[in-house]
Amino acid sequence: MRFALKMTSAALISTVVLAGCGSSPATPGSSPTTVTGGTAVVAMAPQSSPNWFFPVFSGAAYTEINSQIQFLMYRPLIYLDRQSHVDYSKSLAKSIQVNSTGTRYMITLGKKYRWSNGQPVTAQDVVFTWNLIKGATQPNAPWAYGAMGSGGVPADWSSVTAENPSTVVVTLTHSANPQWFIHNGLSQLSPVPAAVWNKYPNSMTQELKFIQSVSNSPTNPAYRVVDGPFRFQSWQPNNFWSLVPNPQYGGHKASIAKLTFLYQTSSSNEFAGLKTGTINVGYLPPSMWKARTQLTGEVRSAAYLVGMNYLVVNMNPKAQGGVGPLLAKLYVRQALQMGIDQKGIIQSLYHGYGVATDGPIPSQPLTSFYDPALNSPPYPFNPSQGKKLLQRGAPQNCDHAAMRLWTGTSWAQGCCAQRLSQRWERCKARSVA
Repeated sequence: MRFALKMTSAALISTVVLAGCGSSPATPGSSPTTVTGGTAVVAMAPQSSPNWFFPVFSGAAYTEINSQIQFLMYRPLIYLDRQSHVDYSKSLAKSIQVNSTGTRYMITLGKKYRWSNGQPVTAQDVVFTWNLIKGATQPNAPWAYGAMGSGGVPADWSSVTAENPSTVVVTLTHSANPQWFIHNGLSQLSPVPAAVWNKYPNSMTQELKFIQSVSNSPTNPAYRVVDGPFRFQSWQPNNFWSLVPNPQYGGHKASIAKLTFLYQTSSSNEFAGLKTGTINVGYLPPSMWKARTQLTGEVRSAAYLVGMNYLVVNMNPKAQGGVGPLLAKLYVRQALQMGIDQKGIIQSLYHGYGVATDGPIPSQPLTSFYDPALNSPPYPFNPSQGKKLLQRGAPQNCDHAAMRLWTGTSWAQGCCAQRLSQRWERCKARSVA
């Protein structure tokens, strides 16, 4: 039988990051030495560049590199550590008090972080930033907020008010799990100074248009006032973007004199920069894994992706190729899952840098939200059992259904698609790549 669906790889894959440490050899996994002064050059992923520097992102600007640079310039209201715990020592919020029904969140701001012009971060800054988010979720907004729908934005948020300069109260329309809302809702807020950005207090549309007009103009005077560890200095489109330490930063101050993000045209070009030492930090794609021995002075680490990969199954009755009714059957989806060798894909294509997943929360890094029951996969890799499920169901006229597999354009994604097709062939479920 043949099926068709749109999907991505099921494995959560981590990115290998290389940090050059000069010409002397370094042990993979060791910690780099602290350097005082100088410029740290970070190579970006090939053919990617920042294009939105305001910390409230549009849908089109909701990218990793934009998030990285924004995080360097603006502190989040809620800082989540590697175990997804709230770290109040690195958050603008000093504490959060929640009522018994989970509908009212009183946030007290700390005094550790201030704007680089010396002014305090206030509750009004938080309210102003929320109003921008809310405005960008409206039907006729000039641009759409990138995280709309996540954390209950905007439907679950009833109001955001400033009770005094250091206290913000967020009220929800209905009860919510406090952990869920703090992690997914409040964590979206990276306040901006209202006194600097509120150009059109009587027109949200004009305000959003102004933000859009300067979103990719990081040398605009409005970006000079920040509360993060760095502030923007200079840039050259499709070449470099440089930041320098914010001397007024309330947290741990950077030891380097400048941080430069460098545009890359290809993975091979990035690799050459790592090899010659013109790049201090870069990415090693899976396709160049064997060449890593040419880098004699690197520290290698794996960074966890902020997200997950999963199969998008089209069960629409009118899906192209007649696949919808078939995929609506549980046993068909179970059989396809049993044909996915996640561990094999991770080992052969991603060289062990990844973990198999059976839900939205991975087992690594381990957090309190992971369900230990998933240590035993509900549908482990078992092509023979998957074949039995398909034979038992034996849908009629299935030869006329075609399953089309859509993937990205990278080498690893192409190889992954081929591996999935081969495994499903053993189950007698054939995909059209």
